[in-house]
Amino acid sequence: MHRCLQVPEILSLIFLQVEQEPGGKKTLAALARTCHAFHDPALDVLWYEQQDFSTLLKCMPSDLWNESRIDRHTPRLILKFRRSMLPDDWARFSNHASRIRVLHLGTQFLVSSATSRVIHLTLVDLEVFRLLSIYRPLGVLLPNLRHLHWSYSLEETFPYIHLFPHANLSGLDIWAAVGISDEERTLFLSRLTTTSPKLLRLHSAGTVSVMGLQQVCRIRHLQDISLLLSSLSAAELALLAGLSSLARISIRAQQYQDITVQCLRSHCHEPFVSLRCLMILGLNSESYTALLLWISPSHLQELTCEIDRSTPASTVSFKALIDAVAQSCSPTSLSYLEIIDSAPEPTFPELHLEAASLRPLLAFGNLATVFIDPPIFIVMDNSMLQEMALAWPDLEYLSIGVERRSLRGYEVTLQGLIPLVEHCPRLKNLGVVLHATTKIDAVKPANGVSVSSVKHLKFGRSTITVGRAMEVAAFLSALFPKVGLWSLSAWDDDDAENLDAEVAEEVEDCAIRDAWREVSRAYPLFAMVREQEQRQSQTQTQGHLVVGAGSSQLL
Repeated sequence: MHRCLQVPEILSLIFLQVEQEPGGKKTLAALARTCHAFHDPALDVLWYEQQDFSTLLKCMPSDLWNESRIDRHTPRLILKFRRSMLPDDWARFSNHASRIRVLHLGTQFLVSSATSRVIHLTLVDLEVFRLLSIYRPLGVLLPNLRHLHWSYSLEETFPYIHLFPHANLSGLDIWAAVGISDEERTLFLSRLTTTSPKLLRLHSAGTVSVMGLQQVCRIRHLQDISLLLSSLSAAELALLAGLSSLARISIRAQQYQDITVQCLRSHCHEPFVSLRCLMILGLNSESYTALLLWISPSHLQELTCEIDRSTPASTVSFKALIDAVAQSCSPTSLSYLEIIDSAPEPTFPELHLEAASLRPLLAFGNLATVFIDPPIFIVMDNSMLQEMALAWPDLEYLSIGVERRSLRGYEVTLQGLIPLVEHCPRLKNLGVVLHATTKIDAVKPANGVSVSSVKHLKFGRSTITVGRAMEVAAFLSALFPKVGLWSLSAWDDDDAENLDAEVAEEVEDCAIRDAWREVSRAYPLFAMVREQEQRQSQTQTQGHLVVGAGSSQLL
């Protein structure tokens, strides 16, 4: 055997690549049995991440456990213990348990990436957790576990989560925890500060009280937090801002209090010194403005503002928010910007704002993702789209106003899409409302330009000239030749789906909706023809090159 294959670190890198191949896990199991040098590195990779806890439990003696169907109506299995546990039962379990770094608990099924087949995972009986808690040997159940994903929804299971956190746990995601009381959750978070003081990531789907948040803020090394809170005031926000290592925060609160610049600055003068990704959801425009001015200057890379629609918006407050983004964020660092509405359906008359109000954002030359769909309708035009295309050359995702219904004063046309193709070569997803009613050059429908990186198009409730669906499909396929099947959508919201052609006032909408459906059906055919033309052109070009090379040799 070559000496390189006797180095465990090299073998681990090789086996990580093997795992990614089809049938990789079976191959790793075979490699583990091949020779002594391969045994541990192969098993370490094989056991690194476990989606099914029952796999580890079935390493115990076969007379201890039994696997059976839950009932005759479901393919799911359940694992139960037949007897009490003995000290000898832990031998093989402990050997493999020490290899697990990532564990998923409570996941019901997986979808195979190779076959797209649904794989149902074995349910672990509640009594099994109780016995593990009673009979586990001294020490930690999974001593090298680094990340725990908890997805059990039953409140009876949650008390047994204490089996898994330990001093070196770095990540904890609690995806489901229905019915847990505030006291129980707060007690768990309090214990977490001592059992896992090195925790770097904490995501919790359940509502955390103010006392629970205070416990979270005692974990001083946290870098990534995602929490649903009962309430959040300036004082609690200041506690989070004092976590010096915090780089990513996602917060949604049921109510907010005192989110003003004065209150925030009175509690903390140097907030979020390491913050790079900010997502605090459900504030109104004024509170977001105050928050951004408080953290200014910042080096945010990602900013998400989901504006609360329960309070009336105004053009003045939205302009102030845009100005605050431009003032507080670094133009060289911000790459992701999302300013959206918490409720797609308007709860009061839509406000309109000229697209020129977005010009302060053009200073952020490194933006790759831009989602702007606020409570106010942004009246876009072709010139503004061109300015965005020139200002954001690294743009990959752009979506502006696709949830809005009114097109009063709106002037984006099919021709307005061309600058995005010319200046944004990395563009992948595009969402914009437009008037597909302008005349199209049938000879050169898109001025001869195209971009193959775009895979999804979303046009909301765009207009179209009924009877010209084929022209529009031809234009779009020339501009975006690689959009996938079913990846072009327009008029696909629930209300549009249920339009009744017999209702007089909706007849025009029905015709527009049906015309866009015709575009979606015709688009793949045009794209296929253009791809064939391109291949034929490349073949002819290569043929000319070969002939030319032969002629030069004869000369």
